[in-house]
Amino acid sequence: MDLVSVIIPCYNSGSTIQKTVDSILKQTWENIELIIVDDGSDEKLTIDKLKKFEFAKVYRQKNSGLPSARNLGIKKSKGNFILPIDADDWLDRDAIKLMMNRLKVSEKLSFVFSNIKLEGYASGILVKEYNFFDQLILNQLPYCILYPREIWKDLKGYDENMRNGYEDWEFNIRMGIKGYYGIKLNKSVFHYLVSDNGMLLSNSINKHSE
Repeated sequence: MDLVSVIIPCYNSGSTIQKTVDSILKQTWENIELIIVDDGSDEKLTIDKLKKFEFAKVYRQKNSGLPSARNLGIKKSKGNFILPIDADDWLDRDAIKLMMNRLKVSEKLSFVFSNIKLEGYASGILVKEYNFFDQLILNQLPYCILYPREIWKDLKGYDENMRNGYEDWEFNIRMGIKGYYGIKLNKSVFHYLVSDNGMLLSNSINKHSE
């Protein structure tokens, strides 16, 4: 059973990260490495919470942004497959198993993704479809995709200059340029928490055209 490295960047996420971690610990895919990167949290709740996660590998860096935290976590990981997930989102119990089984069906497939189950300040299913031309105009993929480690190495990681968001969109475009192709699961397994003060409602949307 291949080792899957789950990478959780964390910045002052003490109120939400427990649900994220629990969803990983309950996965039906048994060979999982859990890595949490604290991106310079200064919230006591978060710092105290991370100290209790003895089953995970926890690394701390000065605040450098989400793409930097993801890159550090992946550098420290050992798995042949990578799954990034943020500290306020979560997965269904069978998510990783379904993704891994789907990825192995065809050697031509490069990564696997799911529709998004919206939670919090939104509800319903956000349907995602992958087409590289459309990807250039609007991000068609969730950030939470399962892909082989070799893709991250080939792309030289996430662009750490993308600190205001859309780092996953930029990463996904470079995957398309390199000819990597993904497929969607038939089941929606990724839960995305929509908050009233999230990054996409502030910095990112204001810088969308840029």
